[in-house]
Amino acid sequence: MAAGLGPDQPLYGIRCAELNGQPLRATSLEELARSYTERIRALYPHGPYVLYGVSFGGLVAIEMSRQLKASGEDVPVTILGDTWAPIALRPRLALRERLAVRLGEMRRMSAGERGRRVIWLAKRQFAHRVVRAGSDARTERQQLRMLARAIRRGEPVPVEARGRHVLQQYAGLMAEHQVRPPFPERVLLLRTDGPGDVPDRGWRVLVGDALEIVDVPGSHIDLGREASGAYVAPVLAQALNHVQ
Repeated sequence: MAAGLGPDQPLYGIRCAELNGQPLRATSLEELARSYTERIRALYPHGPYVLYGVSFGGLVAIEMSRQLKASGEDVPVTILGDTWAPIALRPRLALRERLAVRLGEMRRMSAGERGRRVIWLAKRQFAHRVVRAGSDARTERQQLRMLARAIRRGEPVPVEARGRHVLQQYAGLMAEHQVRPPFPERVLLLRTDGPGDVPDRGWRVLVGDALEIVDVPGSHIDLGREASGAYVAPVLAQALNHVQ
């Protein structure tokens, strides 16, 4: 979502483009973000602008804020829904380093917290193995075959495989994108599933002290669902309270 703020005006949301089974028209993330900023400025010619994007949408929101600020507009805060910095900028941790991070976290926990964390990790690992060996893995293979066949024939991607299609289309833009300033005054990261191996999701090295992190319930996928509004809305409201 991207929103412009104005007196007595509602927030207008603009989502990432629905591909509808067709190839992505934009050839770069900058081009994709520019199409959204143009649509926003058609509604709100001037800021301040507050941008919010979930997952890949957060990367689009950061690029939108850069373009808006470069044109002289005010972007006081951009909110990232558990968005990772591009792969090229992520800290890469070896297995031994990841284990060291986990152990360091657990040493700071109480005995009860450590026990709950161990149980949670074991359940997550078990669930992952079940998924990879079960019906979800077969479904994924079927979707990949459907996607490859549609692309080869130049046909729209079947509805069942469009989620996979979206991931492939946007992954290329993300891999080639270089995040650069100017950045908004505040970058608010809504973090799910706790600190993990990379607590700042790779953003601290880019935006420095502008980064603020708020832990929210649910999973990464949950942030894209309407039900997340129950716990995301108060965080967004507090962020908006600081906007003049």
